[in-house]
Amino acid sequence: MRIYARYDLPCELYEKDSDGVQLTRREKYALMGIEDELEKPPELEIPDNGLYLWRLFSEANAAVPRFANGAFHVIPPSEWSAWMQLTAHDVSFEEWEILHAIDLVYCDEMNKDIAAMRAKQEAEDAKRRGK
Repeated sequence: MRIYARYDLPCELYEKDSDGVQLTRREKYALMGIEDELEKPPELEIPDNGLYLWRLFSEANAAVPRFANGAFHVIPPSEWSAWMQLTAHDVSFEEWEILHAIDLVYCDEMNKDIAAMRAKQEAEDAKRRGK
């Protein structure tokens, strides 16, 4: 799940393709010619009766911007509620808990990426300055 969230979900840090669709990290790296360096994600096995939750998360993830102040933030309950009303999705509390758990993993993985990008940039800057 973590590898999939890190590489295969659209990320607002990356540009959009020619159709205006947000790129995933894997797609971004492929454009840069470094796809061989990526981990091959294991097959994501989602039980048929849970597939709708994965689709709901993917839809909400694309609809709710949450990159602010240099980090990804979980979707607040109020935003989930507004999204559910706007899209007419009837989500139970137990289903929301699962969606929230997926969101926590997603934000954790994206924030690890941000920290790694910052560390790499700082190292490159220090090297340029001769330190």
